[in-house]
Amino acid sequence: MGIEKMVTSINYKTRGAGRKLRTAIIGGGQGCKAVLELVVEGRMSTFNLEILCVVDPNPRSPGIVYAQELGIFTSTVMKKILEFKALDLIIELTGSDQILAEIYRFIPSGTRVLDHTVARVFWDLNEADQNLRKQLQEKIELEEQLKRDRKQLQDIINSLGDAIIVMDQGFIIEAVNAEFIKNTGLASDQVIGRECCEVLREKFGSVWGYDSQCLVKEVIKTGKTRREIREGVGHRGEEIYYEYLNKMKNGELYYEATSISAIRDSSWDITHYVRVGTDISDKKKTEGELQRSEQELRELSTHMRQIREEERKSIARNIHDNLGQSLTALKIDMSWLIKRLSDEQLPLIEKANEMATMIDQNIQTVKKISSELRPEVLDILGLVAAIEWYAEEFSERTGIKCALNLGEDDIIRYEDDYGRTG
Repeated sequence: MGIEKMVTSINYKTRGAGRKLRTAIIGGGQGCKAVLELVVEGRMSTFNLEILCVVDPNPRSPGIVYAQELGIFTSTVMKKILEFKALDLIIELTGSDQILAEIYRFIPSGTRVLDHTVARVFWDLNEADQNLRKQLQEKIELEEQLKRDRKQLQDIINSLGDAIIVMDQGFIIEAVNAEFIKNTGLASDQVIGRECCEVLREKFGSVWGYDSQCLVKEVIKTGKTRREIREGVGHRGEEIYYEYLNKMKNGELYYEATSISAIRDSSWDITHYVRVGTDISDKKKTEGELQRSEQELRELSTHMRQIREEERKSIARNIHDNLGQSLTALKIDMSWLIKRLSDEQLPLIEKANEMATMIDQNIQTVKKISSELRPEVLDILGLVAAIEWYAEEFSERTGIKCALNLGEDDIIRYEDDYGRTG
């Protein structure tokens, strides 16, 4: 008779009396301890057992020790079980056919026996239950750890000042952070589970030009950069990056720099995409101010160069016109004076010739200074001729030969005060 059928039969006879099955266990090994644990933990409520005593010749066997901890009567003498009247069930767990035969010889009529083969059933049942409980506990712990990890991740992305969207490989939103919620006015339950492009199109379509297509999908699908799809957008390897004018929930416009990065697993398959939006309004404002400052500096530098050039031109003209004319007049006068000296005035003639030579040297020095400040040929013949003249002067002064190759495209044109160009 099977254990379940046997116990059901005994339960049927005792149900009317509303009592438990009065049970004795013979054999105090691990199987006995397993049965006691199942009974104590209420995992054998179907059998409704009441363990009255445990018998084993070894007083230190696991079942005997555990039974004593539970306050159950224990003995090393098998026939002690006869002291318990109206015994309903004896569970034999020794594994000995000889002991089983002896039990059948002295048990009173009406008492059923479950032999030692049941020990394996109880043991396996306990092992299976323990494994199941362990697996269940591990699952609970993993779920708790997953919850903690998700909360930690959410806390981390919430602490960031950028608007973040976490998407799966199908661009379905799995998480957003507090900055995204603040900027858009959308609660997390309004966006999680929805496609990213759908949310952005719904919220920002008129500002982004997102009402016609999902540009992120287009980049990943075609491999084109977003600059090729829409002006002002770039693509860098695994990351998509672009800057654009966005709109907050209050309607205020601001510049945002957005990057979308792919997250890959150990097999290098994409599992998620992370979109990070950063408010760069201050950066754009600073860039604009910097560009204006640079433009002002360029204009100031150009103006200063023009002023210097005008000063050099003015100084060169004054030197050439005033000092040069004076020296020329002085040379003419000196020539006139020399012609009027007689041959008897030889010392005066020699002195006058020395002075004329010095005047010629000063005239050449004035020409050199004037040319270095502003070559006259530049204003008369233009830039090309001025460069050629300067190269000849350099060759004469240093002995280094110069070869010029000036194309029309290399010449920067300018216009002087008289409308002449060079």
